[in-house]
Amino acid sequence: MPRIRTVLASVAVAAVAATGPLAAPAQAELKKLGCAATEVRGARICIYRDKQITNFAMYKFINRSSLDLRHITRFWRYNSSTTVTCGGLTTTRAGHTKTCTSSLAPGRWYAAADTWKGEEYLGFTATDVFRFGQTG
Repeated sequence: MPRIRTVLASVAVAAVAATGPLAAPAQAELKKLGCAATEVRGARICIYRDKQITNFAMYKFINRSSLDLRHITRFWRYNSSTTVTCGGLTTTRAGHTKTCTSSLAPGRWYAAADTWKGEEYLGFTATDVFRFGQTG
């Protein structure tokens, strides 16, 4: 009986992981659309779109600086208050990258980040705006 519960629990965890907001398409082929530098030299955000599934997006917060940076990074729909985030305030250590993937509603979107060094707010950064999904 304990073995059956373990197997069922493993299947349930795998199902949640596969269908959650961070699940990437099995054959995702991403194209970098653009990047924007943050206020810290060596740190930037980039936005990507899947070449086949045009509403599938990814952003990367790339920290090649010597500082650990705190940030809230999100997809933001152009001319709207609609945002998609993968959690709230997070820290990306020096030399590391954080990513977020999501399916976006058809329309124009960009990646944006508010960045802090410790408790000091450094500013807002945004990529250019790009079209996602079928918009007629």
